[in-house]
Amino acid sequence: MIRSASVLLVLLVCLSSCVEQPQRNCKDHHTGDYWVIIEQNGKKDSTLISRTEELQIEEYQQRRDTSYLRWLNDCEFVLRMANPKNKQEEKPLRFKIVSSDETSYAFEYSLVKDKGNPLKGVAIKKR
Repeated sequence: MIRSASVLLVLLVCLSSCVEQPQRNCKDHHTGDYWVIIEQNGKKDSTLISRTEELQIEEYQQRRDTSYLRWLNDCEFVLRMANPKNKQEEKPLRFKIVSSDETSYAFEYSLVKDKGNPLKGVAIKKR
């Protein structure tokens, strides 16, 4: 019984190592200018962002917003609006880069402390 469990464990380790993990070179995307595309309720929306290590500036529908940015690790960060206009904008958002390449990254985001399903988007480096 113990031997068959050991064989099964070795087999599972071998199979899991064969599955290719998505590439995540998150540090490549800590700063820069991006088009961010988010799909929500079947509708796509895009925003232009410019990010430094500590700030993110968004331009959306002729409105410009600045947020403070704090990296939790190489692939996760929290945004908090610098000048929130209502209670909803006071709530920080948590972002996680789930895959990346040289010119873009896919991400998930949700309100901090929200355990529900995160929303998803793609950021494409502006040329």
